Order: sequence, then C-alpha cells, then structure tokens
Amino acid sequence: MFSKNKKQKNISRILIETIVVFIITYILTCMAQPGFSPPRASARQKACFSNIRILTGAVEMYNMDHKELIDEFNEKTLNLLYDGKYLKGDIYLPTPRCKYYSKGDLKDIENGYIYCEYHGDLEKRIPDKIDENLEYQLREKAKTKKIISLGIPALIISALFFLQAIIF
Repeated sequence: MFSKNKKQKNISRILIETIVVFIITYILTCMAQPGFSPPRASARQKACFSNIRILTGAVEMYNMDHKELIDEFNEKTLNLLYDGKYLKGDIYLPTPRCKYYSKGDLKDIENGYIYCEYHGDLEKRIPDKIDENLEYQLREKAKTKKIISLGIPALIISALFFLQAIIF
C-alpha cells in the first residue's frame, strides 16, 4: 500500500508539472501571436513601393529612349516595357489588392507618378485605400486561425486535468 500511494504521488506530480509547462507554453503562444502580423504588412508595403520604384524607373528610361513618350500607366504600357526590355523580370504583387495606376502626366517627372491602389504612392500623395469588406473578412479569418491554434493547447490542458481527476 505504501508503494501504491508513492506511485500515485509521483504520477500526480508529473501531471501537475506537465500542466504547468503547457500553461506557460500557452501563455507564451498567446503573447507571441499578435507580433507576427505588423512585420508582414510592413514588408508587403515595402515590396509594393519597390515595385513602384522599378516601374517608375522603367517608364523614365523608356521616355528617354523614344520619341513617343508614355503618359499613363496601364496594361499596354506594361507590355511596352517588357517588350523593350526595360523590365527584366516579372512584377509580383505583394498582395492581391495591389493594382498599379498613374496619376498626372508621366511625361512630366514632377507631376506624374505611379501609385498602388491599396498602398498609395511613394510620397504619400494618395492615402491608403482600404476595402473595408475585404479587411473585415481577413480579420475574421485571422481570428479563427488564432482561436484554433490557441484552442489546441487548451484542449490538452483540459485532458490533463481530466486524467488527474481520474487518477485521484
């Protein structure tokens, strides 16, 4: 009987230690989860601005080389830049919401510029344009993922408490 009681104490001690470890892991996961979103958004905005710089440079080089100047940015313009080898590689969109347009006359470097419909332009002349419905859907999807990822440790902790109750 003495050995059985000692064995129960060891098992319960191990379960309590395991529960404490899971609780600490759960708390650290909860604290770290929100920290990943802002760097991603910032990186996407920087990638978008990099695309704008590349497109602006390609348009300027094209305008220096040709008599017929590009005055607006559109799909036809993009094809001209690819055909003339002013763009070496593909322009990858950082987010599906990125769409590039021009404002003003691109012949005039001072007044014309290329901007992203979502992120704006390099000099913040056009503010960020956010599709509220899409933003809401993305936020809800992120909440669901967070609940699922944080719910699994909670289920494990609950199972451990249940096992401990059975043992005692």
